[in-house]
Order: sequence, then structure tokens, then C-alpha cells
Amino acid sequence: MITVAVPAYQAPRLLHSGHINSILASSLTRQWFNAKLAQEVRVGSISRIITTASGVRLSTRYTLQSRPDQAPTVVLLHGWLGCSESPYIVSLTHALTRQGFNVVRINFRDHGYSEHLNPEVFHSCRLNEMIEACEYVQRELPKQHLSLVGFSLGANFALRINADSDPDRLHLHRVISVCPVLSAENSLIALENGPALYQHYFIYRWRQILRRKERAFPELYAKNNLAQIQDLRGGTDYLVQRCTNFADLTQYMDGYSIVGDRLHKLQAPSHIILAKDDPIIPWQDHQQLAANKKLNIYLSEQGGHCGFLNATLHSPWLDQYCLQLLATKV
Repeated sequence: MITVAVPAYQAPRLLHSGHINSILASSLTRQWFNAKLAQEVRVGSISRIITTASGVRLSTRYTLQSRPDQAPTVVLLHGWLGCSESPYIVSLTHALTRQGFNVVRINFRDHGYSEHLNPEVFHSCRLNEMIEACEYVQRELPKQHLSLVGFSLGANFALRINADSDPDRLHLHRVISVCPVLSAENSLIALENGPALYQHYFIYRWRQILRRKERAFPELYAKNNLAQIQDLRGGTDYLVQRCTNFADLTQYMDGYSIVGDRLHKLQAPSHIILAKDDPIIPWQDHQQLAANKKLNIYLSEQGGHCGFLNATLHSPWLDQYCLQLLATKV
């Protein structure tokens, strides 16, 4: 068990609600509060399109040290419908680069306005291309170790990359998973039973992406009316039937859930950060994870979903927690 010398997160008075912490985590208000920080990250970053071994093209942002071959590298993975410019990703990028890390922010396919790069739509079981993307980064920056930090669905991907990648091809130092999707079914139920605001937000963002996908590839999707989804369960089922080879919605969600024995083959030390007031990820699901000496779980009483904000809508607690872990030798 790794002990991190960071005091427990204490939410400011106005952020005691997990809902408020969660909503503000990716909000325009937070972007406004963090505008100067985001500008610093933007100036020091380079946009690139990388092509994986299987031919998938992914939009990325590289923020490198002056001598990148002398610095450890961290790959950051955003949540579903987020992107490399999501506030929580930008905040951690800023903290990491100031402490001497190279940072590579990879957009999932169809995220970050990259719908035109690949004809097939994104879904949560497209794991191989993300493993290949991490291998690509490591080939470019091979001298120092590579770590992964993911948020929400990206946190789920980070753990699956750790469990499923070939250690002879991808040498991971450490994996940090912030509020990961544990049971896909239970997270969907939480969204369905929670405040309608969450479903409305995700459906609105998802429709935007699917409309752009239809415009980019009208010959493939214009007749499918993908953007006409009305709810998350029905929309996901519709997508699974038309755009994947899964037999049904249950098989698809089982494909990216990590409860049960899914994580029994972790290659690198992994750390899951969960908040008990997270309205999207039922924290109790961690009890269904396979026991593994390489897996550490930190339970916070507060923090919401990928929030852990302070009064100025920055996330110094979360950034410092990640920094401490990444600086720890295996």
C-alpha cells in the first residue's frame, strides 16, 4: 500500500454538495476562473495527429520539457464527451509540466472535434487503439518511464490499458484513475435515477458529436439518424445495434466494466481515487473489484465526480495527490 503525504480533501462550504462539485468541475465558470492557467498550457503545447499501428488517427496535444528525453512522460485521458482541453485535464497538465513532466493529452476518437479523422464511431470498448496510442507515445519518448492518469471513462480506460497491454511493448510506471467507471450498468442506473440535469447534459453533448459525425461521413450515418437519441440507455442501445458487433447492450456494457476479475492482471501499480458523494460512480462498486496487490483505492468523503475543487474552482488537492504518486518510485 502506497501512502501519499497529502491531507484529506476538504470541500469548501459552498461545495459540500457532490452535485455542485461535479457540475462545476467541467463548467464554463471553471474555465473562466482558470483562463490564465489554460492560456499558459495552450502556449506551451503542440497539436498533433498520431496514427496507431492499426491505422486509427487520434488528435493529441503534446506539452514537452526543453529536454523531453530527460523527463518522465504522463499520458492524460479525459472522460466521455470531454476532451484534451477539459478543465480538469488542463489543470493537471499545468501542475505536471511545472514539476518537470512531459504531458501527452490524447483525445478519444470523435472527441475534441476529431469526428472527421476516422469513419467508425467511438464506443467504450475501443481499447486496442488506446493501447496502441500509448505504445506510440512511448516509442517517441522512450528514455524515461511512462505513466497514465485518467478521469471518469478515461480512468476506466487507463486501468484496462494497464491490465490488457503487453508489458514487453508498453512499460508502465504507474496508473492513476480518478472516479473511474467501475460497473457500466450501475453508473447508467445512477444517471437515470439522479437529477435530470445530468442526462440532459450528456445527451446534448453526445448529439453534438453525432451530428458532426453524420456531417463528416454522410454516406455512413445520415440515414441512421444517430443524433436523434432521446435518453442514454436507449441511445446507447441504438448505437450498439447499428455501429458495433456486440449482441446487445448488456454484452457491450460488460465489455468495459472493470468489476469482477477484469483487473486481475495489472502490470503496474494502480491507484483509484473515489468520492463517496460522486453522483455518477457508485463508490461501493469498488468492493466488486478483484483483489490485487498492485491496486490501491483512496476513498474521499467529498469531491463529487472528478471535482475536488477549492473556492477558486482550481483542483490543487487532486493535482498534488497525483504529483505525489507519480514522483514515487515503484
